[in-house]
Amino acid sequence: MTLQVKHADGKVLLIMNAPPGAGKDTLAGDDDWCQRVGDMLLADYQIDKGGRFSCDVEHISFKSGMFDVLPSVLHVGLDHDGVSEFYDRYDDRALKEQPWDKLGGLSPRQFMIFLSESFMKVVFGKDVFGKFSARLASHPVYGVGGEVCVFSDGGFAEEVNEVAKAVGAENVYVLQWKADGCSFDNDSRRYLSSDEIIDGVKFVTLPRNMKDGDLAGWKAACLKVIEEQSAKAR
Repeated sequence: MTLQVKHADGKVLLIMNAPPGAGKDTLAGDDDWCQRVGDMLLADYQIDKGGRFSCDVEHISFKSGMFDVLPSVLHVGLDHDGVSEFYDRYDDRALKEQPWDKLGGLSPRQFMIFLSESFMKVVFGKDVFGKFSARLASHPVYGVGGEVCVFSDGGFAEEVNEVAKAVGAENVYVLQWKADGCSFDNDSRRYLSSDEIIDGVKFVTLPRNMKDGDLAGWKAACLKVIEEQSAKAR
């Protein structure tokens, strides 16, 4: 697929859609990498503005609504030390998957899934976090170089569709790849398919992450794929 590069409103969204441990945070957390992708996709916009000024990078998470709710829930069920330990466990890739007696035997990841799937989405609808994220992503663009909004946690069609409706489907890119030793087992997210996403959203397949320690090489290979597809679209 070639990438449409005419974004008249100066905004593009990158949505990472890959399994846990596949490198989503590695790409999304690299502002230089995200900015280079954004500049490729916003080239026409920048030229129309009179020069190639680099775009701004903004990080938005579909989980941000969850983390707004989470502190109140934790402070009801746990004491101060327990709340601190929860966040420590959640931020540790190994402990995040381990059952914890203070969560009724759920792991921190399972607890977050339960809070999302069995409470928030049951009460407010499956698109609740998509609508919340859409409000965060739909602000006006002020910089002359445009803006790239980066989501590191795509995996629900309802969420992607909501942000696509808010900012324009033509401005949304779903980046997908596979990684050695990584899968969606025991995770509520999954690979998205184009037939469940509104027309106009573009899917981009990035190189497999071989998990061989060469992160710089893998990020460069991903950038090359996007660069090549962007060039074809011009």
